[in-house]
Amino acid sequence: MNTFLRDETGAVTVDWVVLTAALVGLGLAVMGVVASGTEDLTGDIDEQLTDGSIIRTAFTGGSVSGASAACGAAGVSCAGMDASALSGMTGTAFDAEVASWAAAGNPTAADAAAANTAANFVQDDTGTWGTYADPNDTTSTFTADAGANTAYNQGVANDAYSAALAAEGAARQN
Repeated sequence: MNTFLRDETGAVTVDWVVLTAALVGLGLAVMGVVASGTEDLTGDIDEQLTDGSIIRTAFTGGSVSGASAACGAAGVSCAGMDASALSGMTGTAFDAEVASWAAAGNPTAADAAAANTAANFVQDDTGTWGTYADPNDTTSTFTADAGANTAYNQGVANDAYSAALAAEGAARQN
């Protein structure tokens, strides 16, 4: 029996089992602590990605460029038409912008064209509003009217900004 108790054969196996069990226990403990934090972080990431504030599935690029180009027309007021800022607005600010624009009753290009036509103005082949010396002869001298052109260009700018608002609204719903 004395020989059996002093025999060290197999001692390494016992040490290996004890160390492996300790490492498995430590791994389970770490997993238990980290798991709840990981689940919470995963939920936060999902929320941010799906609310549309980080990843947009639609963009208002074309409408924003159209509004910017229309606002570049000479003599046109583009006050309050910052189409490039639309995508960065919070939902509340965007809704307020849409309501404000709708309440302002901004004339469209069609409104301006109708008013110009009622005032006996016509558009020449370049799109400029004015009058011909002989209304029945489009080859006669054409005189542009600055007021009619400004009203029409303002309507074009208003239409472009309305399109940018509509595109941004659609992008927010996607």
